[in-house]
Amino acid sequence: MLGMYIIERFYMNILTMANAYIYHLLQIQYFHLFFIFFCLFLFEYTSSLPSSNILDICQSGIREDQTNYVHCARKSLYSIPRFSNRTFNLAFDELILSDNFISHINANDFNGLRVKRLIMSGNKLQSMDSQAFRELTNYLEQTVLEFDSAIVDTIPIAIKTNLQNIRSLKLIGLNLQTLTSGNFDLMKKLEHLSLTHCNIHIIDHDAFQPLEPILKHLQLDYNQLTEMNLNPLQQLEILTITQNQIKYIDNDNLPKQLKRLDLSYNGLTDIQIELSQLEYLNVQNNQLTQQHLEFIHSLTNIKELILDFNSIQTLNDETFSSTKCCQQLELLSLQGNDFDFNRNDQGETNLLFSNLKQLQRLNLARNTIKIIPTGLFNFTRTLQSLNLDRNPSLKLSSTTFYGLESSLINISLQACNLRSNSLSSLKILKNLERIKLSSNDIDYIPDDLFISLINLTLVDLQRNQLEMVPIFNDQNRIKELELSGNKLKTFNEQTLKQLKQLVTLDLSSNPLECDCQLKSLYKWLKDKFQPELIQYLQWTCSNGKQLSTLNIDHFICNSVAATETTTTITTTKFKEILSTAEALVRDNMESITTTTKTTTTTVVTDMITDLNVWIKDNNSAIIEWNTSSTALSRALSLRLLVIENGYPLPSLNLNISQRYFLLEKLKSQTQYTICLTILNSQKYCRDLITDSTTTSTSLAKSVFISKTLTTTLTSTDLQYLILGTVLGAISVLLILIVIIIVLVRKQRLKKHKSSKTTSIESYYNAGGSDISALSLEQQPTLKCLSPPPSLLTPFYYFLPSECPHSCASSSINGVRGGCLQHSETNSTDLSNNNPPAYHIYHEIPFSDPDISTLRRQNIFGDTCLIEQQRLRHKPIII
Repeated sequence: MLGMYIIERFYMNILTMANAYIYHLLQIQYFHLFFIFFCLFLFEYTSSLPSSNILDICQSGIREDQTNYVHCARKSLYSIPRFSNRTFNLAFDELILSDNFISHINANDFNGLRVKRLIMSGNKLQSMDSQAFRELTNYLEQTVLEFDSAIVDTIPIAIKTNLQNIRSLKLIGLNLQTLTSGNFDLMKKLEHLSLTHCNIHIIDHDAFQPLEPILKHLQLDYNQLTEMNLNPLQQLEILTITQNQIKYIDNDNLPKQLKRLDLSYNGLTDIQIELSQLEYLNVQNNQLTQQHLEFIHSLTNIKELILDFNSIQTLNDETFSSTKCCQQLELLSLQGNDFDFNRNDQGETNLLFSNLKQLQRLNLARNTIKIIPTGLFNFTRTLQSLNLDRNPSLKLSSTTFYGLESSLINISLQACNLRSNSLSSLKILKNLERIKLSSNDIDYIPDDLFISLINLTLVDLQRNQLEMVPIFNDQNRIKELELSGNKLKTFNEQTLKQLKQLVTLDLSSNPLECDCQLKSLYKWLKDKFQPELIQYLQWTCSNGKQLSTLNIDHFICNSVAATETTTTITTTKFKEILSTAEALVRDNMESITTTTKTTTTTVVTDMITDLNVWIKDNNSAIIEWNTSSTALSRALSLRLLVIENGYPLPSLNLNISQRYFLLEKLKSQTQYTICLTILNSQKYCRDLITDSTTTSTSLAKSVFISKTLTTTLTSTDLQYLILGTVLGAISVLLILIVIIIVLVRKQRLKKHKSSKTTSIESYYNAGGSDISALSLEQQPTLKCLSPPPSLLTPFYYFLPSECPHSCASSSINGVRGGCLQHSETNSTDLSNNNPPAYHIYHEIPFSDPDISTLRRQNIFGDTCLIEQQRLRHKPIII
């Protein structure tokens, strides 16, 4: 990019200079000659300039497999970048030019480049020269090209003739209609051919004839094929024909040695195939029913069978019972079929999967399964992953997962309307590592469920009705715990200590009570994550504040008032406290105070809703509070109590509507307890420690009490102070810079005027003029001097022989003026063989325009000007 910038600046400088010269050359007759010369020079220089270097536009690098690449995707390129001499002999494994605006490929676009893979998808090519890939003929092995289907309706000649060594060819967006023969005759090494989005309706019987002994992978997705005959491709192993219109397919259409076949999204209504070598078959999103599945019996080597989103509503026990079928089946997917198992009222063992000895993954999601038949998994002892999502009527029993006790690793039961009492059936899955139970109606987890599943690493309980965090033990290995979208209010410290390997925790969309019970969770976040990551947490407190915006001092607990003398009772479970205080306490909440005179706990409505206390300076602090409307309407008495290092100070009555108070004469390095009381019953206290000097640390120690936590103002004040200082310093610096610039410019201007006056005076007083250095006899005769066109333009003079004699009488200061004429006096400085020397006289600018005009009129007469216009002599410019 630097080279492009230098070239651009050079052109701008050339054009600027050209404009200046053209302005002067317009006065002579040779302008057209100069213009032609300049154009020729510009053309020659442009042709000799190096092209823009691809490494200046794109990124290059080396991957882990030691392949090097040049990445030019999404660079808004309209043509392929030129390759300079610096990259002439470099060989790149991959050149990526995708997602640009390249519409044409020239014959010399790849000069000097050796590349194995060329990716140009997303460019909408409209044309290419017949020799577009001639420089890549011996190197290119894989390419992806995308065309404009509205313009290109045939495979370009450059592809047919210049890609003899190509092994993988992907063409996108050709409007071929019919795939004819003769397109691949020279491609003797082509193994992978992809023709997607090419609007192919018909394939000629010999279209792939040159590729029959070599082609292994054919992809014809997103076309309009209704039938095909690919049987001659005897080496073909992978065939993908998704998003076409094939309704029926049989053995006559397919090669016998196919290993992978994808016929999804075709609207298939029947399949009659016998492919003993087939390992992968995908027929999802078709119209197959139970009656169309007889072909499964012939799939003796099948490993992955995908039957998703068809109309298979049930399966007989004989579907997979063939002795030759499905012995190696590892993946079976029946998702989205409205499928349900056949009812077995006699309690007999279901034998549907009895022949699937190697089954590892089973997907039964998005069906209408109500009950898992007895003994369904007795023969699938290798099953590791089971997906039963979105079966809304599913019921789990104690025998549901018999047979999977030691093999199952992953289970997903999302959106099945499960309730808490059905989860006990999962206890037998001792080796379970990942469990997903999101979007159900679970309001609690059985106490011993996760304690028995000690190998769990992921637990997903999102979008349920949980009010308490599940119970774990020290042996759990959970790394990911998803609890968002529940009704959790706290997260106890004991759980964090038990989950020592916990890395990911999601508590978003829960009404968290951000009090002292969450202090341990906040510390855990600080220890596990960087501060810049914590700010992106979407954990919201019940008061609407984001937990990530709080600091450790915000996590405090409120005191519940009682009458007269109180004692403290600590609780750990909300079911164990008195029923009258049930609305105020929860699992692991704060201490509950009860009266000694009466056994009934009395809860009084909070009169003070918000209390902030922060240090103002070394010896004062500001107390600010908000009160409820009840307290204001009743004009209750508010009393301030201050305890200094454990010793109470005299109390003070405050105006409850004042909302703030300045507490002065505080001692340094002293601990204070500041309390506000109303009705001698409600008491709100906080600790405050003063430092020897006021610093940002002391400001950060501001404390407060509130059910709706408030943000400390001191940190904001500090930010404003720093910001104001920085902005003030910048403003002062800018003002100083402007003043310095103005002073420097004035000094330079003054110096320039002084030097100019000195040079003019020295020119005349110190003998700087040629005329002043000559005697009166040696000075040339002045005849007919022409007035200059401007004050600063040099005088023009005429040759002595051409000067009109009518002006010979004019004189300047006693010397004859008009035209310059040297005397015939011999001089050692002048040679008789050379023409006489002439002088150029400049007019000296005068400060007073009136005096200047007067002097010019004395020097030049009107007769000289008229005479000069009559003769029209050509001036000589020096």
